[in-house]
Amino acid sequence: MVTDVPTFFGITFGAGDFVGLFSLFFDNLSTLLGLSYAILGLSSTSTLLPDIVFKRIIPAAGIMLFVGNCYYTWQCCRMRKKYNRQYTAQPYGLNTAGGFPFVFGIIYGVYYAYTPQCTEDGCPADSSFSDPLEEENYRVELAWKVCVSANFLTGLINIFLGFFGELLLKVFPVAAMLVPLAGIGFTWLALNQIAPNFETPAIGLIPVYLIFTQYYGLGRFYICKGWYLPEALPVALFGIIAGWAYGLQSGVVAPVSPGAWAGGAFYQGFSDIGPYIGTVLPFSIAASFTDMMCLVSAQKAGDPYPIRETMISDGVGTLIGSILGSPFGTVIYIGHPVHKRVGAQSGYSIMN
Repeated sequence: MVTDVPTFFGITFGAGDFVGLFSLFFDNLSTLLGLSYAILGLSSTSTLLPDIVFKRIIPAAGIMLFVGNCYYTWQCCRMRKKYNRQYTAQPYGLNTAGGFPFVFGIIYGVYYAYTPQCTEDGCPADSSFSDPLEEENYRVELAWKVCVSANFLTGLINIFLGFFGELLLKVFPVAAMLVPLAGIGFTWLALNQIAPNFETPAIGLIPVYLIFTQYYGLGRFYICKGWYLPEALPVALFGIIAGWAYGLQSGVVAPVSPGAWAGGAFYQGFSDIGPYIGTVLPFSIAASFTDMMCLVSAQKAGDPYPIRETMISDGVGTLIGSILGSPFGTVIYIGHPVHKRVGAQSGYSIMN
């Protein structure tokens, strides 16, 4: 039976939803900041790069996350009503495991593979560019377009494989599908993320300690009886305060005008995508396998979800993001059992 928790239009807003919110929100926020920072490091001279990041990529990510979280909230409410018991929405966010390989393998790959025509002294007479800055902006935009097209292709692959999701689960051993997820996780989510903490240990190692003590040792910060700070909050607060105190912040980015972008970048990069298919296909397939493993973990936690619907929904979300200019897609996350354990249901997803 469904327990008595505060609801609004069928969406739960219990204590567990707020605990789950902080965990999922900071997960998505850190991924978005990390990917954006990596892209901004592509060029120090391009005047177009900040616009691409702040006026195209970030709004696109925000819109596709909003649409996806609304959908998975509705899906949770639907399942909750169908089975008349507690249900926890599937955590949904940016594809961290695929995002960093796309940025470093495709955006950086296209950028450095391009052979400039212009030099510091100017451009040759037969050049199609009037000055080096124009060529640099073209070079940056080309790299972004190819990655957006790769993201669009990923969405199509995810949708296609979604129609065969149930069959794949029957044919492939679960352990076999966990191998690519584990490999990507160790490489891009573990080693790649924890290494910067050792670069600045005075700041970085205490959040690592807090992660282990709170998530694995359940050493939470209790406010009063039955109430404690969400695990992600002390980790993030310490990192933010210590970062500013130690002077590691390079400064606040100047405000940019709001708005969203939509255009043909999702197909304009296909003419140059050939050399990077070796990056696109493995991570697209791995994203679909990740979806299936997340669904298996949710089912084992007591919340079975429709496989085909979820995989196709993830693909559609990725397509929406690519049309709006995002070079990385979205997936459901593996942490459903954790969110269920802390009592999160549907509200944490829509709040995220």
